[in-house]
Amino acid sequence: MRMYDIISHKKQNMALSNEEILFFVDGFTKGEIPDYQAAALLMAICLNGMDENETAILTHVMAVSGDMADLSSIPGIKVDKHSTGGVGDKTSLIIGPIVAACGVPVAKMSGRGLGHSGGTVDKLESIPGLQMAIEPEKMNAIAELLSERNADLYSTMNGKVYGLLPYEWYEVDYASELANAFFIGKVLYNERFSDINQVEMTDYIYTMFYGVPLFDKMNIWLERKAYQKITK
Repeated sequence: MRMYDIISHKKQNMALSNEEILFFVDGFTKGEIPDYQAAALLMAICLNGMDENETAILTHVMAVSGDMADLSSIPGIKVDKHSTGGVGDKTSLIIGPIVAACGVPVAKMSGRGLGHSGGTVDKLESIPGLQMAIEPEKMNAIAELLSERNADLYSTMNGKVYGLLPYEWYEVDYASELANAFFIGKVLYNERFSDINQVEMTDYIYTMFYGVPLFDKMNIWLERKAYQKITK
């Protein structure tokens, strides 16, 4: 199996096999696959997407690529949040403790600055006497955990993808992030965003960035579920 063929398959919008995904993650983790090939595959994935099976396999392989914390001894459903925080600290430092105070175990792990923002851990360490380096075995005794990732508990892909390649190889879709922000505003603060038409705003943003309106094309790709609230 060659990385060149895997990149070519995704470039042609083909679904990657479980073996191909494992080959990529394992090889990149061991340093056998160079950054430029990983970047090429990530760009192809960004442009052509992944189906549900590809997404599930990639997520699972990356999750088990490093040590994992066993929180099964904590009763109830444990929750976390996407990302390690640091950009606005609105969730890590505010919503996390609120949710924990309501009786929901919040197993939150945070990191240091990624270059474009200060990390949550960096900010909390400015508080005299606050201990951030918590050993993994002590997690079960803590309901609200905001501990620094350490060498004993991390994904082996850590720092190689989200901390480097997206910012150097342009996989970040800022137009979509901006359009997403308006949708989040309409969901959370509907009265303040009541005058915003999501479809028109999305097309305006894409036209501003790329020169053409793309909402209809995106909506077809997302099976007519673009900017729809997910309900049970």
